[in-house]
Amino acid sequence: MFAKLACIFGIGCVQSNIGLETTVDWSTFGQSLLENTKQDGDMIIFNGRGNPGHSFDNIPALVVGDNKLERFLNVSADAAVVLEMFNNRTDFHVYDFSAESLLANDIRKSFKQPVGMNEKLGLEFASEIKSETLQITLVYDDEENANSISKILTGLEATFPTATFKCWDIIEADIGPHLFDYPAVVVSSKAHGDQFYSLQPPLNEDSILLFVEANVIKNKDRLSQEKKVFRSEL
Repeated sequence: MFAKLACIFGIGCVQSNIGLETTVDWSTFGQSLLENTKQDGDMIIFNGRGNPGHSFDNIPALVVGDNKLERFLNVSADAAVVLEMFNNRTDFHVYDFSAESLLANDIRKSFKQPVGMNEKLGLEFASEIKSETLQITLVYDDEENANSISKILTGLEATFPTATFKCWDIIEADIGPHLFDYPAVVVSSKAHGDQFYSLQPPLNEDSILLFVEANVIKNKDRLSQEKKVFRSEL
C-alpha cells in the first residue's frame, strides 16, 4: 500500500516525458513497461484506443494502440486502466482508473480463460496453465497463427491418451513470467514442478511429436517412481 501512496504523491515514481500522444501496441507493450518504470510499485496509466486523455500527476500516461492490447488490459476505448508493477517488474496488477483518486478502487481486475471448447482450434481452453496430471497446452496470441499447430496436437490425442491437450489464449489471461514467444507448446505435470517447459522453434510435426513423446515418458517414469516408493512403505 505504501508504494501506491508514495507513487500518488510523486515519491519514487519514474519521471517520463512520454505522454498521451504515444501509442503502444501488443508488440511494444513489454518494452514500454520497462522504459517507463524503475521499481516495483511504479504505475503506468493506459488510456483506451479512443484516447480519452486520462492522466494523473507525474505518472506516465500512454494510449492503447491495437485490439490485442485492448483485450489484454480489458480497457474500453473511452476508459483507462492503471498498471502497478511487482515481482521485480516482471508482472503487474491492473486497476480501473479514477480521475479523482487514480485507482477507482483497490480491487484488481480479474482475467480468466474462456470456458469450453475453442471451436477454431479444436482444443478445450485450460482452466489452469499448470497441472498435476500431464497437460500439453498450446499458448497463443493469434488463432490464425496457431491453427497449424493445433491440428498437429489434436492429431496426437489418440496416440498419447495419458496426456491432456488444451489451449490458452494469452490475450484473455496472462500466465506470469515466461521467456517463450507465441504460439508455443507448453508442458506441465507433477513431474515438471512449477517451472514452464516449452518447445523451442522450429514448431513442426516432427519436433512436436518428439516433444510430446519425451514428456509422456518423463511423466510415466515419475509415476513409476512414486509406485515404487508406495510399495516400499508397505
